[in-house]
This record gives sequence, structure tokens and C-alpha cells, in this order.
Amino acid sequence: MINIRQSISALQSRETQEYARISELEAQAVRLDKELTIASNAYKALITENISIKWQDIRGFLQNGEAAIEFVHFGLNDSTLYCALLLKNDSEAPIWIPLFEENQLQALTSRSPNIEDDTYVRQLYSGANGDSLYRLIWQPLEKELENIRTVYYSPSGMLHQIAFAAIPAGVETGRAPSLLSDKYDLRLVSSTREIARLKRETSGTLPQGRAAIFGGLEYEVSVEDMIAKAENPARLFHDMDDYRILAETQNQNPSEPMMIAAVRGNTPRGNGVDFLPGSRREAELVSKYLRDGSVSNQLYMYVNGNEESFKLLNGMSAGIIHLATHGFFLEDLEDRSSRDLMQLLGGGGQKPFDNPLLRSGLMMAGANNALTGNAIEGIEDGILTADEISQMNLAKTQLVVLSACETGLGEAKTSEGVFGLQRAFKLAGVETLIMSLWKVDDNATADLMITFYQSWLSGKTKREAFDIAQKYVRENYKEPFYWAGFVMID
Repeated sequence: MINIRQSISALQSRETQEYARISELEAQAVRLDKELTIASNAYKALITENISIKWQDIRGFLQNGEAAIEFVHFGLNDSTLYCALLLKNDSEAPIWIPLFEENQLQALTSRSPNIEDDTYVRQLYSGANGDSLYRLIWQPLEKELENIRTVYYSPSGMLHQIAFAAIPAGVETGRAPSLLSDKYDLRLVSSTREIARLKRETSGTLPQGRAAIFGGLEYEVSVEDMIAKAENPARLFHDMDDYRILAETQNQNPSEPMMIAAVRGNTPRGNGVDFLPGSRREAELVSKYLRDGSVSNQLYMYVNGNEESFKLLNGMSAGIIHLATHGFFLEDLEDRSSRDLMQLLGGGGQKPFDNPLLRSGLMMAGANNALTGNAIEGIEDGILTADEISQMNLAKTQLVVLSACETGLGEAKTSEGVFGLQRAFKLAGVETLIMSLWKVDDNATADLMITFYQSWLSGKTKREAFDIAQKYVRENYKEPFYWAGFVMID
């Protein structure tokens, strides 16, 4: 089944589409999926584990002061409408709350072509725009949220692109404006059915299994080195002969700012992407803290952090996968640079990818060869797409940290969620994800990640540790651009 789905992806990436052949293969994949479901109890459990959970079950898990919100969107006539289903422990049924039309949110989130992310975020979450976000998305819910402190919420459509933590919470008389994250304990979930699993998570639970950490990747790698490393990739359960922690990094204060700053995820151009100094510092310190917390881990740096090494994690017991690198999401298919990049990745000269999972991904070691048109035959190209991830088995992975840019974005499809890295890792079976909504600052990201692991290893839950890390970064970098871009989704 996996082989067939890989063939479908390869056919979809071609300029000339073989629609009949694609349809034939899709029918085969569906048939095999059904056969596997009937024949394998393990596969059936993987597919159907949470499907049987009903809204009444979720209501039973909610405590006083907690609410669950499932956002939905749907087409009606020529409009796309957004609504919310809100549930509390004393609700007789989910409460239906109309919100807004999609074009209203589009008007707020549209941006000029040359505007930088920090400016865009500042404009969107403050002033008149911030107030409009609050009135569209949250104000209609306030009546039902009286005496509620903890809110589990599952976005839909364009709401996946919104940092709820940074939305203003309205202006109260005599008080300065606050944010939703100041007023509520916000818990982002892929579906409100995840509440059942979260209620079983307790403090003091250390990460299970080994950890695979990718960072300080070398994107400019010679063809000879790429081929040599592809033939002998670094494995999670084997020592790497060229692995070592630099002495100066061991003694470095994690909160000390780096002299070199960078942004993780500038749209790749013809000359490729740059090395990220902060990602090397981050990966080395995360590895050290995990080892200090008795969590064995493998550090993949420089040329070792290639696509082959990542794909060897398929089916392995990697409890944590941490990826500190460049990420990308190609949304504007009419943009010249996006078309050029798709052509370099095999998408054809003029035809965009039909499969949106091919338009988001991560840059691994040696990626600049593909980005500059220097294709290498017979090995992976260093561009790890969401589609490739979705076909892996990562069911034993407790946490994936995508310490890159725009990793939480993707193409919104009605009733299908977001077709991007978020959906890819969930399809692969990952329990929890930490992702980003925009191009993130290299140094602030490193600080957030290091603080997160320190807190988690001290006995906090993943969620508690993430909240602590986000508050720490917010204290040092006041603007939402620095601290609100990352989200944790269960």
C-alpha cells in the first residue's frame, strides 16, 4: 500500500498528468487499506483508536472551569461560513455559535508582497486589526465562557494560520488590553477527541524511547559527500564516528544571545538556503539536556542530517524527533519564486503540484543541490516533503518538534484539515507536534526550545513545559512575532 501511494505521489509531481493511471492506483490503495483493516488487529487499532469517541465522552472528561471548542467551516451559496461547537461539562448538547464569513478573515490576514513577517505579525495582532480578530473569532464565544479558565480548541480552515495566544482579549474599563493567553489556558488540539488522551497524561512522565535530533545541518554539500553519506547514513541505534559536542557549547548559557541572527525559512531562491548557527547551538544543548535527563539520543549534524538518516526512523522507537532547520510552505502558486522552486523539486515547468503535501516540507543536509538545479541521481535530494513523511510509520513517536518556519501551515481543505506538515506527521502516527506559523527568529527559537526541554525533563508535562518556555521567551522578547509563532498541537 505504501509503495502504491509513493507511486501516486511521483505521478502527481509530473508536469503531464496520467489521471487514469493515478485513479487506478488510488483504487488499489483503498482496497489494500480495507484488506489490512480486516486482516490486522494492530492496523485496525491504529486507524480506529479514537473514532468511537463521542461528544458525550468528551463532556465526561471536562471538569469545572474547562470548555472544548471545535471550529468548523462550510460553504453556503457563494460564501464560506465559520462557526463553533462549544462544550462544557454541564452542556445538554454542543452549543452552536455562528462566527464570521471567510472573506472577513481574508481581508484581515492579506499582506503586501514585500512586507516582512515581524511587521505583518505586529500589524495583525495589535491596534484595529487585533481588535477585529477578537470580534470575529472570540467575542461571540465569550457569553458561554464565563468562569472558564481552560479552553481546548481545534481550528478549522484559515484558523489554522492564527496564533490564538496573541489575539487581544478585548479592552476592559480601567485596565490595559490583555491577550487571550493571559485570560485563558489555551490548549490546541487536532481534534477535541484528543482531550480523552490528554486527561491520561500526568506530570513526571519522562520522554519514552530514544531521541533523534537534527540541527546544524550543512545545506551546501558536495555531490561526492552526499553520495558517500547516502550509502552509509547515520542510524538512531548506532554511534556516529564523527559526532561530538563542542566544548565551548557545553559551557554556554542557553539564554545568552548569539552574535549571528537568522530567520528559519526564507523562501529558497536560486542560490539555496543558509547555514543556521542557532540551530547548531540548539541541537547540541537539547542533546546535552536529554542525556543529563537519562534520555539517550542521537545527534544528526552537518552532512549526517540527511534525508536518508531521517527515513531510517521509519518504524523505529524514536520517542522524540527534533528538527531544527529551514522549512517551507508554498501557498501562492502564482508567485514566480514558488513556481521556480516547484520546478526544481520536480513539479514541472508550468503545472503546480496537484498534491498539496508536496508543497510543504523541511530542508535536510545537501538540499542546496536540488535548490540550485544540481540534481543527483540515485539518492535523496535533501528536500523532505510532507508527502514523504505521511508515508512513514512514526506511531511510537511521542513528540515531533519542528523548529523551523511555517511548519504549521498548509492548504486548508473543507473537512480535511490542513494539508501540510501537521497533517503529514499526524498521518504517520505522531502523538504531539510543536510547529510554527510564520518565519521564526533563529535565536528566540533556540531559547524557547532549550527552556522547553529543561522544563519537561524536570517533571512537567509536555504542555506545562511548553507554556513555561513560551512565557520565558515572552519576557525577553515582548513582540508576539518572537514568542507566539510556535504552537503545540495534540
